[in-house]
Amino acid sequence: ISIDKTTHSTDQVELRIKCSELLSEEIVSLENKEVESSQPIDFTKKPDIRTLGPLKVKNSTLNLYDSQRDRKFYVELYQPEQLKSDRVPVIVFSHGLSSTPEDFAKRAIHLASYGYVVAMPQHIGSDILNTKDF
Repeated sequence: ISIDKTTHSTDQVELRIKCSELLSEEIVSLENKEVESSQPIDFTKKPDIRTLGPLKVKNSTLNLYDSQRDRKFYVELYQPEQLKSDRVPVIVFSHGLSSTPEDFAKRAIHLASYGYVVAMPQHIGSDILNTKDF
């Protein structure tokens, strides 16, 4: 389906809606095919992720400098003490408004104990250091 520049505004809206509906139908169709071809998962053989994983975790702080904004910031880095390979999944964890990376250390340790590297950058301007005066 193509959208012509000469098509009227209401026609364009209807066409976009139709395109969205077709896309949704295609996604459902692909999902159903994937479900039909997949093997059932035996969750009793999977680890209980409510508890810490088997890996020991180390924490380090990277002190960085943003030359474009002329400011320093840090990144808390949590990772397994022994990486299983040279290709590891990385999670960039954003602490959100009025908090710090350290507020989420427990969650980062939990994720790292399962083999993830977790990078938690400080967000200057929206962290607790800048919002506590409001």
